[in-house]
Amino acid sequence: MLLLTILLLTLTSSLGSAQDEISLPGWRSDAEYVAQCLNNGEPGTLCDMKAVQEGKVTTLNLGPLSVSGEACLEFWYLSPVMPKIFRLTAYIKDSFGLQKIWSTTAQWRSGSTTWTQVFVPLTNVTLGNEVVFQINRPMFQREETIIKNIGVRKGSCGAQCEAHTQFWPDEATRCLCSEEQLSCSHVPSSGMCTIHSHSDCTTFDGALFRFMAPCSYTLAKTCSATPDLSQFNVEVVSGQSDNSSSMTSVEKVNVNINNFRISFVKRQTERVVVNGVWRTLPLTLASGTVRVSSNQAAVLFNSSFGLFVSFDYTGALHVVLPSRYIDKVCGLCGNFNQNMLDDQSSSDLADSWQTGGNALACETIFVPHHCDPQEEGGYASEAYCGALNSNTGPFAACQEVLETESYFKGCVYGMCASHGDPAVLCDTLQVYADLCKKAGVDVQMSKNYSLCSPQCGENSHYNSCAEGCPEVCSPQDQVSSCNSCEDRCECDPGFKLSGGNCVPAEDCGCWHKGQHYEKGAAFMEGECDLQCVCIGNNNVQCRSSQCSAGEVCSVQNGVKGCFAFSPATCNIYGDPHYVTFDGFAYDFNGGCSYVLTTTCGGQSSVEFTVTGHNMHPPHNNFSSSKLEAVTLEVEDLQITIHQNGQVYENNSQVLLPYLTSGTYGQVRVQEDSGYTVLETTFGLRILMDREHRLFLQVNEHHKYELCGLCGTYSDRQDDDLVMPGGQNATSIFQFGDSWKIQANDQCVSHPNDPKQCTSHELDQAYNQCYALLEEGFSLCHEVIHPEIYITSCVHDYCAEEGNQITLCESLKSYAAACAVAGVNLGQWQDGTICAIQTTVNPQTTSTPLPAPDQTLCPLNCDFETNLCGWEQLVQDSFDWTRHTETTPSSQTGPNYDHTSGGFYMYIEGNSVTHGDSARMLSSLCQYGQPMCLHFWYHMHGSATAMALNIYMLQGTSVTKLWSKKNNQGPEWKLGQVDITASGPYQIILEGIRGSTDQSDVAIDDISIHFGTCSESIPGLASGTKPPNTTSQLITTQVIPTQVCDLDCNFDKSLCKWNQMVTDAFDWTWFSGSTPTLMTGPPSDHTGGGHYIYIEASSVSYGDTARLISSECSHSGAQCLQFWYHMYGSADTMGLHVYVVEGRNARTVWRQRNNQGNMWHMAQIDLRTTGVFQIIFEGRRGSNDLSDVALDDVSLHYGPCSEINVPSTSTPDPNNNSYNFATTGN
Repeated sequence: MLLLTILLLTLTSSLGSAQDEISLPGWRSDAEYVAQCLNNGEPGTLCDMKAVQEGKVTTLNLGPLSVSGEACLEFWYLSPVMPKIFRLTAYIKDSFGLQKIWSTTAQWRSGSTTWTQVFVPLTNVTLGNEVVFQINRPMFQREETIIKNIGVRKGSCGAQCEAHTQFWPDEATRCLCSEEQLSCSHVPSSGMCTIHSHSDCTTFDGALFRFMAPCSYTLAKTCSATPDLSQFNVEVVSGQSDNSSSMTSVEKVNVNINNFRISFVKRQTERVVVNGVWRTLPLTLASGTVRVSSNQAAVLFNSSFGLFVSFDYTGALHVVLPSRYIDKVCGLCGNFNQNMLDDQSSSDLADSWQTGGNALACETIFVPHHCDPQEEGGYASEAYCGALNSNTGPFAACQEVLETESYFKGCVYGMCASHGDPAVLCDTLQVYADLCKKAGVDVQMSKNYSLCSPQCGENSHYNSCAEGCPEVCSPQDQVSSCNSCEDRCECDPGFKLSGGNCVPAEDCGCWHKGQHYEKGAAFMEGECDLQCVCIGNNNVQCRSSQCSAGEVCSVQNGVKGCFAFSPATCNIYGDPHYVTFDGFAYDFNGGCSYVLTTTCGGQSSVEFTVTGHNMHPPHNNFSSSKLEAVTLEVEDLQITIHQNGQVYENNSQVLLPYLTSGTYGQVRVQEDSGYTVLETTFGLRILMDREHRLFLQVNEHHKYELCGLCGTYSDRQDDDLVMPGGQNATSIFQFGDSWKIQANDQCVSHPNDPKQCTSHELDQAYNQCYALLEEGFSLCHEVIHPEIYITSCVHDYCAEEGNQITLCESLKSYAAACAVAGVNLGQWQDGTICAIQTTVNPQTTSTPLPAPDQTLCPLNCDFETNLCGWEQLVQDSFDWTRHTETTPSSQTGPNYDHTSGGFYMYIEGNSVTHGDSARMLSSLCQYGQPMCLHFWYHMHGSATAMALNIYMLQGTSVTKLWSKKNNQGPEWKLGQVDITASGPYQIILEGIRGSTDQSDVAIDDISIHFGTCSESIPGLASGTKPPNTTSQLITTQVIPTQVCDLDCNFDKSLCKWNQMVTDAFDWTWFSGSTPTLMTGPPSDHTGGGHYIYIEASSVSYGDTARLISSECSHSGAQCLQFWYHMYGSADTMGLHVYVVEGRNARTVWRQRNNQGNMWHMAQIDLRTTGVFQIIFEGRRGSNDLSDVALDDVSLHYGPCSEINVPSTSTPDPNNNSYNFATTGN
């Protein structure tokens, strides 16, 4: 007989039936049960009932058992939401008392209703034994635990299930076997991921995280190769909110499906961008499997496989997926496996799902729940936030046109965070109500929520039962109903309603084309060709207007006006090479006429087409083509500009300057600075020179409106290969040929392939084209990276078999692009193949140069057997590596040494951090005459800020001689430096790791030659001349001093401390608060003087600033004491302290990340044996909020334990009190 008794130590509520019923697996058919407890609905049965917790312990007795020997206890239990403070324990009760046989652990699933099956072996059971369950939880815990399907069967337990399998008892229940532990849970028909409250996102499984910085992320995408699942990818682009410089919100949503990218732009509810081009809604794509519609408040996306996306006017986003995508998706929305815990397990969440922009800016944080489940449940009720989801509440009519879930979650989280502040509730409800009104559904909040009575504006008051119609300035100001008793705001006596505000009668505003303007307000009409002013009382006066040069008519933050802009430029040059509006570069040498750009999508106010006419030059076997002419077509106007400068209107030649006009506006053509320039009033500009170069420029008014060989102008390169039908091309030829003008059938659309370079010729081509990396072009490198133009230069150099005129034209093409971008390169031709030769140098017979004397200047080294006297420096971050053949990292570093057979030196980027440096120091050179340092270097990789620097060290003075940054191509390059020194010196080679691990910098075959570089190595240009600036660096020859003066409070100077030049930037001497908010100290340590700090806003992630002391000769036990301040949200910001003795440096102290907005004292025990120096190194973290400050440095004899802690404390600017903190070594 089975007897169940419930003994509640503190019982104030009755038992109830289990909720959220699911279909659990049944009893084992091959087992003999001696006890079974099921909820069979019979009166008096207490089986399968839940105990409502009121006390601290609940006890459930099962027995006595009618079995002896070996048996197995099995049961299912439902885990609560807060498992770490809840414990369920099972005991065997015999004549000796209670013996524990099982207990819960903390590793429970969370975030869903999960039933877990338990098998407990019972050994040596005797008749009459009982099974006792005890439930233990804190007094405040109100959650419920249900135990069901309790049974005892004879024999051993056996395995529950086969590990790593799953099955579905019915369509709504999924059972998983993890490590032979079976659990079953209710599966909803769909899952929803939401973004709400500007930057808060709730995953499919309920985890909450927050966008911390503008970036682009993958929100959700298919991550399973299951054939019957449709593939999709939902991306979000977050940006700064309009009303807050510190808050981010979703500005754009991209849905990638079936070879289409559909982009929803914030506040654009009547159109979407499809593959880079505006399309009007509603819209059907992919043979009817994709539908995009909208109302005034939101854009709605539906797919045939169940993906639903809505993006409303305020930036709230909903992504809904059917249950068949459970555990088959990934992204910031999680994996949809009903377990929120693993949504929070990735420490690199933002980096993992970044899709574009600056990786360092991508940052998210998980946000914990602010209140316990009971409190949260109260806020989720209909009396509060639950009204948003209620089918009978005031928002019920709006739920059909506008999703509520994101507002509901934002409301609940906001109420938890504010501890129930009614203003949070009212603000959320009002935002949703306003959005409903925009969608055409009127919601009267004040009738339902006394807490949210209207906050009446100036010159008005609240009336809970207003009667009659108010006084209005215009019939358009009249309220919808004004006869019955209504609760609303009323204007005070003597004031009228105007645009929702109560104003004096003489200040009535204007209604104009459905929009209200206050009296005196100015606004733009049309294409900003009318500037209007509200005079008052519906009197609007307008006059003609026009945006000035460099401005475009657009809407920003809801206001139409003339705003400054930078034009998007498409460049066509050379063989020809194309660079689209969005910067995508490709080669296409078809010899026909092609659409370069045209308005598409039906959204343009002026429709136009620009066509390029290519021709094959004679005698080139149709292996290349050149742009010969360009034509603009707008309405019935056709203007053609030929490469020779002739201009035709509708096939009739015209003289310049030329001007015409029509309904499209004006078109002007004139000569300017070597170009034939066509300018229009509708945002298009064409520049064509007489060397087959063309620049097309459009203003941002045409964004998302264009397509053709110049791409889409969407700020994305991956939709630039869109063909006329809207599909993406799979090859450059398919793309180019799709835009061919069919009328021209005599052309050769697919010419022969151009000549390819041999390996040796390719080396020559790169050596020639790398002229674009030289000093003459450096001013433009930050504006237009030369990599594209180097690639096209090599292409043309090979195709034309090294023709020097073609080479010069390639350099001119880059210079022309720089000039159009506003960069004046001056006399860039000097020192290049394009330099004007004014004299002819007669042939001379060169005499051999004297061989370098290794005893005077032993710098020569090919690194084949050793470092030849070069030494690794210790006051850097890591060492150079001697290596042969290919470096370990892919897509960076050389494949062999310079001579293809031996060893070379390089820096390995994958084990260090952005900005870390490695340095080698040469032997002493005592040759005092002009000399050329000759070396080969290799800098290949996608990282930015990787660098190779060469310094000359004389005594304690350092001079930078030579420097290269960023990718220099996949080949070994020759470097040379002229050196003139009046005394002995040493050379320092410094390699700096860039932004990624693709920054292996290599050097090989160092040699010296007497005389200048131009004299000693015929045919090679001279290297960079050394600058005149010098600075201090630690020397390798230490001269002991008797003075040890390291103490400094920085109030008047840096004392005996010096900035190092072999770092990325300098420490800043400062007083008061640092310029950047939310980081740095408000004052120096003592509150009134100076301190030093690193200013993070102008440098990059990982950059370091180093401060080195004068030399100190004290030995024995000493204590270095200083005060430091490290406040800010940046990750990996740090302060390191090194001691340098001889040529060895060791780390003696370091601190990283935020230490709070206060000064801390640090003490470091030092024990030195001779002359030493101290280095303070500050490191910039992951963002600008990483100012590290230093003050009041002192050195004391004896250990730190003998030094009395000073009584000086540090001011806390937040509460005018004082904080004091110390840190040890």
